[in-house]
Amino acid sequence: MKKVILKLTKFSLLFLVLLGSTILLTTNYIFNKSNFKIPNHTDKIIIGHSHAECAYNDSLIVNTINIAQSGESYFYSYYKINQLLQQNEKIKYVFLEFTNNEIGKKMDDWIWSGLFLSHRYHLYAPFIDYQGHNLLIKKNAKNLLKLQVKTLLNNVKTIVLSEYNYVRKTGGYLYLVRNKTDSLVKLKDTATISNKIPELPIENLAYLDRIVLLCKIKKVKLVLLRSPLHKKYKGIHNEKEFQNLLATKYQNTHFLDFKNFPLTDDEFGDLEHLNFKGAKKFSVFFNDLLAQNLLSAPDQQKIIDTKISLLN
Repeated sequence: MKKVILKLTKFSLLFLVLLGSTILLTTNYIFNKSNFKIPNHTDKIIIGHSHAECAYNDSLIVNTINIAQSGESYFYSYYKINQLLQQNEKIKYVFLEFTNNEIGKKMDDWIWSGLFLSHRYHLYAPFIDYQGHNLLIKKNAKNLLKLQVKTLLNNVKTIVLSEYNYVRKTGGYLYLVRNKTDSLVKLKDTATISNKIPELPIENLAYLDRIVLLCKIKKVKLVLLRSPLHKKYKGIHNEKEFQNLLATKYQNTHFLDFKNFPLTDDEFGDLEHLNFKGAKKFSVFFNDLLAQNLLSAPDQQKIIDTKISLLN
């Protein structure tokens, strides 16, 4: 019996060593072959979660590409931005979604919970550094271990099919057709908001800090954006904490607020996402601002607010 157990133990160890070695080799190969190149004329990128993914129709915004993706925390945004800046020296601006739910405690779960790890880790594994892996091991080693076989299979598929273009793999504008706003307005009107002081997502904001530092090192201008939100949206209950972070921790980072951009109910997919109608109207507005040299103006938010007031 002891011999059987010993053989099984040796086999298991050998299997783990072979698995780990193969994953490491294929991961390094993919890292070296990966392609995050964007069109030559593009000098602005838009990154973030579903708010940005649905709001910015980059076909209507000159020299700009939307690489936002639903459910993306700043952890994964950081590794994506890092590769984009490494491979595209022409990038001058990084537009990053910064809105109320980004400072909710649940955003930390978007980094390491089983659901989000399963959805993203195998794709981003080649680009996550030691610090990132250490965090994932610390927070969810069990699920991370389970995902190693899936990661290896994805690596093999990527290599066999030469699928090294990661720009569209990791984001893009979402042409949202739905319109559930009317029903959600009625539902949200009955929602109750807790009076407790919201707990901040320590690790998610730590990766926002890494993004701020990365852009500074690369001499790229980072601009935080808040996309339009429906006036009935209850997710701004932490507005006090949101504004406090902007005034203290991110006081030296540019912030453009489009929360109050006027849209009709049928231009929202729901209370926090624009559908294709709203995205078209807002993207044209955003493009016009850029064309009018908003980014070099001294009073950027004042300009935005004035132009929004003229639309009401």
